[in-house]
Amino acid sequence: MRGTYDLGIFYQISSADTPIIVVPSEWDQTTISTVEPLIEGYADASYGREYDRRSRSAYVFMAFGGPVSWYSKKQTTTAQSSTEAELLALAEGVKEAIWMKEFISELGFTQTMATTIHEDNMSVIAIAKNPIHHGRVKHVEIKTSFIRENIQAESIKLVYCPTELMIADLLTKPLLARQHVALVERMGMRRLSKLRAGTAQRAYLHIDF
Repeated sequence: MRGTYDLGIFYQISSADTPIIVVPSEWDQTTISTVEPLIEGYADASYGREYDRRSRSAYVFMAFGGPVSWYSKKQTTTAQSSTEAELLALAEGVKEAIWMKEFISELGFTQTMATTIHEDNMSVIAIAKNPIHHGRVKHVEIKTSFIRENIQAESIKLVYCPTELMIADLLTKPLLARQHVALVERMGMRRLSKLRAGTAQRAYLHIDF
């Protein structure tokens, strides 16, 4: 806790090298209508690491340079393989992606593209995209079909993400210090003490923990 007291999330309209960053008072309906939020999700799972050998599902959804939704929960059933654990976590992520798209539309934003969900398990991506029956995951076929239907409807898009870049890994298990810090930064969390020097020229929307 002592090492993270000044960490915060900073949201920005553009993630380019010279971002356009505004505070809420500068927003109006015209500004909102010209911005299409790029919502991206990261879904991951540990496998059998809980005390009762169950796995943990986690996801993180990013928008405007920072996390806007996250989840970490022990799975209610014992996964029989890492692929099954990842499928269960991905199904939770897909449900959140659908809800997020509806929610931002109520705020006045429009997202025309499919929501990208990053997944670090190639077997899960193959099973989700391929309608061929897979015997080793037949007991979670309903969740697999749910994922596949949303891929075919272009509500979501699965993209492979190397494990070292998987943000949701932060919420599944303890990590080595270097990897933890790298993923925290990749998530969009910044230290207020390091940003104070640059705030004279930019307006940041900052949320303290």
